[in-house]
Amino acid sequence: QRSLKNVGLELLTVESVDDRALIRLRCASGRLLSVRRELASVGVAIAEPVTRAVQRTTPPRLLLHRETLNLDGETIRSALPAIFGHWLRDAALPVDQALRAAAPLLVPVVACADPQGATDCFRLLDGGGSGWFVDAYGETVVAQYYLPAGPIDPGKLEQVRRTQTATCARVGQVVGARSAWLQLRPRQSNQIVDAVTAGLAPTAPAWTSGEGGEGKATVRENGLLFQVVFDQGLATGLYLDQRDNRRRVREMAKGRQVLNTFSYTGGFCVAAATGLARRTVGIDAAATAIEWARSNLELNGFADRDRHDLIRGDVMQWLPKLARRGDTFDMVILDPPSHAKVKQKRWVAAQDYPALAAMAWRLLAPQGALLACINDAQIDAAHLLHMIQDGARDAGVTLLTVDHLPQQCDFGAGRMKSILAVRA
Repeated sequence: QRSLKNVGLELLTVESVDDRALIRLRCASGRLLSVRRELASVGVAIAEPVTRAVQRTTPPRLLLHRETLNLDGETIRSALPAIFGHWLRDAALPVDQALRAAAPLLVPVVACADPQGATDCFRLLDGGGSGWFVDAYGETVVAQYYLPAGPIDPGKLEQVRRTQTATCARVGQVVGARSAWLQLRPRQSNQIVDAVTAGLAPTAPAWTSGEGGEGKATVRENGLLFQVVFDQGLATGLYLDQRDNRRRVREMAKGRQVLNTFSYTGGFCVAAATGLARRTVGIDAAATAIEWARSNLELNGFADRDRHDLIRGDVMQWLPKLARRGDTFDMVILDPPSHAKVKQKRWVAAQDYPALAAMAWRLLAPQGALLACINDAQIDAAHLLHMIQDGARDAGVTLLTVDHLPQQCDFGAGRMKSILAVRA
C-alpha cells in the first residue's frame, strides 16, 4: 500500500481469499496506461501486449478492468465482469454463462448480408474463465478440455471423460447444436501424443440432439468450402484461428505465385487460388494432408494440378531444393507446428524458425511478402519478429515493412501470433 501511494495510486478497498486479492484503485491521472505503468514500477506488473519484448514470466496480477471512464463530461460505467469473482475464489466460470458472455464477440464473424460469403465455423468460447474452448463447425460443436499437467493416467483419464461428457452435452444444448464432440487435450505444448492411441480423441459424439452426429462435415468460411472431421484425432482439418489470415492471403494473391509451407489441408492454397493467384504450391509431410488439400481445392473448383501443385515432403528439405532449381515466389506462408517429428527429425519452432525463415526469404522475389505465424504460448510476437529478422539477416535480405497482425475477435487468448513482412 505504501508503494502504491508513492506512485499516485489510492487503494480504496481490498477483498482477499487465501492468496488472491481483488483491489480497487484510483489513479491520480485517471488514465489506464498510467495504472499499468505505475503498477509495474512497484513490481506488480500487468501482462504486456504481445508486441512488446518482455520477460516471459507469469505476472502476479492477471486481470484489469476499468470501471469508469470520463469523456467530455460524461461518465461511462462498466460493471465488474463475473470472471473477477470466480478467479478470486479460484473457481471456473460456468461454461453456459461464459458462452453467453462471449456471444457478442461473434457478431462481426456471423453478420454477413451475402449468404455466399457467409461463415459458419468459428470459436464460440475461448476460455473466458471457464477452462473450456468451444468451436462451431456448422451445426456441430467441438468442446476442448485441457487435462492437468503431468503424465496421462488411464484411470484418471476415464474419470475426467465421464465428468466432462456431461458438461460437453450442456454446451451442445446451450448453443442449439445437432451434436457435440468432446476433446481431451494434454496441457504441455511440447507433448507429442497420438491422441487416438492415448484415448484423448473422440470416436463418437458426447451428445446429439437426436439427429446428426456424423463424424465429418463441410463448412463455409468467407464463402469458401472446407471438409472437416471430428472422429480422427484432435485436429479437425481447419485451424479456425487462421480465418483472418486466409482472408488476407485471398486479398493479396491476385497474379502472385504463392508458396504455402506446412500446408496441412490446404486452407491457404484455397484462399490464394480464390484470390486469382497465378500459381500455388503447398508442401506437407503427411500424405493424408496432401490428399485432403487436393479435395478442398477441387471442392472449391480448382482442379488444375499444374497451376495448384501439392508436394508431399519435409519442408526443411524442399525449400533448398526449390531454391536450387530456380523457383521464386511472390508470397510465402509459414505456419509450422510448435513441435513435430518427421521421420527421425524433431522440429522445435523456438529453435528452428530462424532457419526456416532464412530459406523462405531466399525464395521470395523482390517486394515479395512473408506471412509468418506461430501458435505457441511460449513464443510471443516480439520473439517471432526476432526470428524472422534473424532469418532475413542470414539470407542477406533487407525488410521494407513489418506489420504485427491483430488477433481474431473470437480468439482472445492470443496464442496465434502473425507478422506480415515485405522484403526489398
